[in-house]
Amino acid sequence: MAKPLPALREVLGRVADSPTERARYVANDPIGLVRRYENPRDQEVVGLYACALAYGKVSLFLPIVAELLRRLGPSPAERSKELAREDPGEALDLTEGLSYRMTRPRDLAELVRLVGKGASREGGLEALFLEGDDHEREPDVAAALARFRDSLLENSQEDIERDRRGLVRHLPDVKKGSAAKRLFLYLRWMVRKDAVDLGAWPGVSPARLVMPLDAHVFRYARALGLTRRSSPDLKAAREVTAALRALDPRDPLRFDFNLCHLGMDNRCRGKRFDPVCSSCTLRPACVLYNAPRRKSQRRAERKVETRRRVR
Repeated sequence: MAKPLPALREVLGRVADSPTERARYVANDPIGLVRRYENPRDQEVVGLYACALAYGKVSLFLPIVAELLRRLGPSPAERSKELAREDPGEALDLTEGLSYRMTRPRDLAELVRLVGKGASREGGLEALFLEGDDHEREPDVAAALARFRDSLLENSQEDIERDRRGLVRHLPDVKKGSAAKRLFLYLRWMVRKDAVDLGAWPGVSPARLVMPLDAHVFRYARALGLTRRSSPDLKAAREVTAALRALDPRDPLRFDFNLCHLGMDNRCRGKRFDPVCSSCTLRPACVLYNAPRRKSQRRAERKVETRRRVR
């Protein structure tokens, strides 16, 4: 893996520590829904629902999460626990008409029951996670996250066993080498504590978190020399995390929130392209931008810029 340029710490720190940018992003981020609740037990439940549905465009899935929370009432944790004890038909009634892409009402109903079951134990979902966390032997949270996910799914209804694809889609399997971006994002929300993340799970160290890695953030990670892997899998996520841990051993994911939103802008081409790169905050530390360029690349960029000005 290429080592980060000396400017990387300064550039990432400046991006991550911008309060104006953070406030703007939080308003349009799923965590904005989670931050409406003060009780950690509500935060952990709402956070899991938000992350489970966080695929595709934010503008499309955010209203579905908001409507689910409205139906669950002032304390989503308490209502979810009640639904876990009631007849499955009650949860189906609550999620009637709620669908998003491949997510069906029955998937949401079963997810609510599973989360409610896990939240019913003393200490809530945090306690369920800590039961499977061997923090003295495991350097990061990946294995514990896999056990947490399996513990939730153990309680699924028998009639769901024949068609679990919809349910399992919301809880990716870390054991298969998946980057499991949404679940690692959930842990970031719960474990870290700052102007964005909640710190609802003080029993887990931020130093052991793993980078939530999707295709967009992966593109920036490669541009910054944080990984050389060809796909955004678990190995790539750990590689990126190791590079960031070298910059901040106690809190490597302090840089994630703004990198994520830079990735959501979807402007990076994965190569130097001056019309886009000229306004990128990460340009001073980008190994792709600072690499030698061929004449053909410069000619292509000039043509694009000329066409843009003509328009």
